[in-house]
Amino acid sequence: MMEAHLNLFLRKDSEKTQVRLKPAEAMLWLEDRISQLQKEKQKIAVGFAGRSCSGKTTIANNLANAHAGTSLLFSQDACYRPMTEVLANGWNFDQPEALKLDEYEDHLAHLMKGEPIEYDVYSRKNGKVEGKTKVAPRNLVVNEGLFPLMDRFADKFDIKVGVNVSLHGALTRRLLRDVKGGESSWTLLETTRYFLNVAEPMYKRHIEPTMKNADLIIENDYDPVIEAEKCNLTEAQRKYKAPAGINTLVENLPGVSLLQSSRQVDHYYTDGSFKDTGEIIRIREEGEAANPIIHFTYKGPKVVTENSSERQRLDFMVDPEAKQGILSAYKESSSVDKMRTLYSKKGVLFSIDSKVIKTEGGRESKLGDFIEIRESSGEAAVNELLSALGMDPSSAIKKSYSEM
Repeated sequence: MMEAHLNLFLRKDSEKTQVRLKPAEAMLWLEDRISQLQKEKQKIAVGFAGRSCSGKTTIANNLANAHAGTSLLFSQDACYRPMTEVLANGWNFDQPEALKLDEYEDHLAHLMKGEPIEYDVYSRKNGKVEGKTKVAPRNLVVNEGLFPLMDRFADKFDIKVGVNVSLHGALTRRLLRDVKGGESSWTLLETTRYFLNVAEPMYKRHIEPTMKNADLIIENDYDPVIEAEKCNLTEAQRKYKAPAGINTLVENLPGVSLLQSSRQVDHYYTDGSFKDTGEIIRIREEGEAANPIIHFTYKGPKVVTENSSERQRLDFMVDPEAKQGILSAYKESSSVDKMRTLYSKKGVLFSIDSKVIKTEGGRESKLGDFIEIRESSGEAAVNELLSALGMDPSSAIKKSYSEM
């Protein structure tokens, strides 16, 4: 039944149809297509293309591993020019000129003729060639990169695959891969600025138009439930509705230290899917309105426990230029204005949020005053603080301000 179902999707030259599938279904489609082609020819070439962080390398690697011993995974990245040459010519690494495309085409030709090739080993982290490697041809050549589906290369492949991901998914993966994953020496701000100002425009100009050549489009969007764990930083906090006169109550407690107080305006954004995924994108402006400190925060889906909520999070400071780039990629859904006063008591870090006002769809809602406690402070210490304030630990609010 599955084979019959997949055969309905096979592209025929006369029909020029294009299939769109999720990764698991796509792997079955590819296996079915490869099996048919193996009856007709000895050597088969499969080309994967997509924007940076679409997941094309992972999917191509999975296909090659499924045919271990008879396959060769060859990355177009092996044909990048040295960083010094790219920069000297005013190029960037997301445009075709940054690669030695004639050499790339030559490598493909040799492999399909059954001839070995030798290519450079390119470091994404330092932009340099770190050596050479020689590989023998295999009956299944799996190639991946930004530009394998360009018109000049499309007829080199028996199966052409485009890997698709949303702008939000690609940016989030890029931040987790390059910075948190250590694949780049760039900061989070530098990565964000490059992605929005360079990589995304280059995708629109050079890569997206080549997707028309694909036989198969794999819809491989970011999965926040699984991938957000790469943030490696868990935010766990409790939020409570504050009783009247909370600031006076706190300041009269013994051992309390006032750390800082500032106005915070939080802008929440969406790409249209966050209600389903539970993710949060936030830009916080803190301090003087004329010259605020700007923070970017990504939060993964919320995990609710008995008295608190947890999220994986990634945050860093941005400049006005990066802020504008982010604004172009997302749509603002709401904003929250508050005065936050940060305190410490016996190692417990907590804040009083006063006069919290949420604005959504042009409508203003006065939410009131709240106390937020960092869960890392420890259960006993948190309960001791709440008891001193006359508050019930079980009355925690499990919604963020943007959800209220």
